[in-house]
Amino acid sequence: MIEPGQSKDTDMSMRICLDLATVRALLNRFVDWPADAHVETVRIARFMPRRDSRFDVEYDLSLRSGDGGTQTNTKVFGRVPRLAEASVSGARPRLCDNGVAGVFVQFDDPDLTIHSMDRDPALAHLSDCMAAGGDPKRLGGFEAPWYDPSLSWRCAPISFRAGRRFVVRYYPSADDGKCPGFVGKGFADERGQTICERQEQLSYHLQATTHSDIRVPRVLHYESERRLMLSEWSNGRAGGDGVPAELRVAYAARALAALHAACLDGLNRTGAAEQVEVLHRWHHVIRVARPDLAAQAGDLLGALDSASRDGDGAETVIHGDFYESQVLVGADAVTILDLDTLAVGNPSIDIGNFLAHEWLWCLQNGCGLNRYASIVHATLQAYESIMGSVDERSLSFFWAVSLYRIGAIHAFRSTSALYAGSVWDLIMPVLQRGRAGVHALLTMSQDVVRRGGQSGGVRSVEIGEGV
Repeated sequence: MIEPGQSKDTDMSMRICLDLATVRALLNRFVDWPADAHVETVRIARFMPRRDSRFDVEYDLSLRSGDGGTQTNTKVFGRVPRLAEASVSGARPRLCDNGVAGVFVQFDDPDLTIHSMDRDPALAHLSDCMAAGGDPKRLGGFEAPWYDPSLSWRCAPISFRAGRRFVVRYYPSADDGKCPGFVGKGFADERGQTICERQEQLSYHLQATTHSDIRVPRVLHYESERRLMLSEWSNGRAGGDGVPAELRVAYAARALAALHAACLDGLNRTGAAEQVEVLHRWHHVIRVARPDLAAQAGDLLGALDSASRDGDGAETVIHGDFYESQVLVGADAVTILDLDTLAVGNPSIDIGNFLAHEWLWCLQNGCGLNRYASIVHATLQAYESIMGSVDERSLSFFWAVSLYRIGAIHAFRSTSALYAGSVWDLIMPVLQRGRAGVHALLTMSQDVVRRGGQSGGVRSVEIGEGV
């Protein structure tokens, strides 16, 4: 355990915030938990370095009541450096439907704020949006043909990004299937209005070009006072859960092609420089907090820096954070979610990110290179059948960039840190040869099996310059 009070340096604050025993001790000492509870376990659900030496941590906590009988799971959020703003007003920590509310504690050393969702100063309107309970009259007024005012409504947060945005679902207490409910997405600034307008424009484009086979959630209303965008709840299986992998990636690739064919004005541009800048932030974090990975991270980053010119090329509208969970596969349509990150950039930014996440999916589900090669083939075949051949150099570069970023992200997550090394093992074969690199690894892996060895992930194969 790291002792607080050693330094106000941001790097030391980072080490403390990533040391789970220290975080547990701080929370038990300085938070007055309800029901005489104490923090039993702490896990890191998300860790994200930001610009200007800032970073956020999302912790999953397990609380045990004072009598030892009741366990409560909840989330709190760590912010370094600590927030300058005061907490929104609220009572002491208390139990609620979503775990525990009312947590806000500031530390001087480490330079840290820890708070619950309801005590984020930038998202103080979350509580008001929850209290509205799904009543359109209390959410600025909107019309929906399925809305039944006689129903009793409930709401629950489904996503929260500290200091940035939250997502709440409003749904009827007695769900008869006739009223799907709706989603509220609240923002820390006024960008929700622009996102709302762009989502409507994209919806019209997809309706015209795909006959509504591919959709985005229909916008119902933007409530400016609460900075809240309301849209219909979209039914479907996230990522095509339960659908064979090769089929669900084909659905996703066709949806991505339709998005890339859109024309939207006023979007920010992103490219190789912006993508690599993110990797440099991760590299600093790894050197400070994961020195066991620092040498490998530095070598890979050097190779990606040298190849960054390969990221130049044609530009389209891109999603900006496209992977399997951003796609819902329904009975009559495929829906693309989370359009906050729309930008103009190389289409391979999206394709590479999607393929990198699919490698993580393979690792998490015990699938080897053979299945991954099949997924890569199905994805690119579906996309290129609509958009034509992708630029191989751009694809290789952005695919490798995404592998680096995903490996770094999961190196700091309690439940998936074990996959980071295997994610990174694919970077050099992909950077050097793109899709051919995956097939070359598969051939080598099959040769290992024929020689009597074992096959599966990349680490069963010796990777050299010739791959």
